[in-house]
Amino acid sequence: MSAQRGDRWTGILALVLMGLFAPPVMAQQSEGADGSAPESEDAPASGEETDKPRPVVRSGTGDEALAAHRSDRAVWLETPEHGRLLALLEREQAANAKGAVLILADEGQSADTGLAGALREPLSKAGWAALSMGLPEPPQQVVRARRHPAMAMEGDKETAGQEDPANEEADAVMIDVMDPTELDDLTETYRSRIDAYVSAALERLSSEGYSPVVLVGVGYGASAMARHTGSATALVWVAPQMSESALEAFQPGAPVLELYPNRQQTQARQRSAQLKRQQLPSYRQQPVAMDAQPQRRDAGQVANRMLSWLRSLAEKGRR
Repeated sequence: MSAQRGDRWTGILALVLMGLFAPPVMAQQSEGADGSAPESEDAPASGEETDKPRPVVRSGTGDEALAAHRSDRAVWLETPEHGRLLALLEREQAANAKGAVLILADEGQSADTGLAGALREPLSKAGWAALSMGLPEPPQQVVRARRHPAMAMEGDKETAGQEDPANEEADAVMIDVMDPTELDDLTETYRSRIDAYVSAALERLSSEGYSPVVLVGVGYGASAMARHTGSATALVWVAPQMSESALEAFQPGAPVLELYPNRQQTQARQRSAQLKRQQLPSYRQQPVAMDAQPQRRDAGQVANRMLSWLRSLAEKGRR
């Protein structure tokens, strides 16, 4: 009898020892309490939804999300060939509008980003309707062409010679193997797209009876607005990014005010000298204490300069 008890305790002790020293792999391969398969390292943690989408990095100006956030100001600019682009309209805070200001943001910025978005409020308070629109980024090949103008000059003169002096080998290879005609086609397609959006915005303001219309371009938006000067009463460039060939092609049709960062006097003088050689009438420059890429905090002083200049134009027109 005692021998049987000894054998029983020996068996129990063996089972306990097997449980304590069992390989971890056995535990990982076992099923869950409900009989389901075990979770892998990439599986969602307990309690999470198994069909939860992973984060996705999206390019562009985030129009859909911005339209939902600013639904009371959202205006969709429809184009037949290039789809639609979101603009934000701030109505004039006055019984009678003095006119409308169409603001084109810098490259890669939305209708509510940076200076372009911040300008709407002070202009609205001054009695102007303000419509801001984003500026989608150009194709990467066009951006690389700016960094390596010597390689891109044959394909696209307007975008060459600007911006980042970086000399990255990968960019150089990309441009070197690209056909100049293809680069030129990409640039022209991009310009056509932006021109279509600006034209749609002008049509929208006209359909609502706004007149006069002032065009404002920030950064690279200034170059795009320069192609529509014939449709405006006045044109304002804020910290403009414009190549020499873009200035040469500029056809003035309205007075122009350039507001440039006060630390970029050399570039501003070069633009002024070139436009004077082209006998550009009614062109003025004013330095402003703002960043090379203007920020929202610069909106107050930029708006004040614009409004003061527009008042002076109106007074001259009444004489």
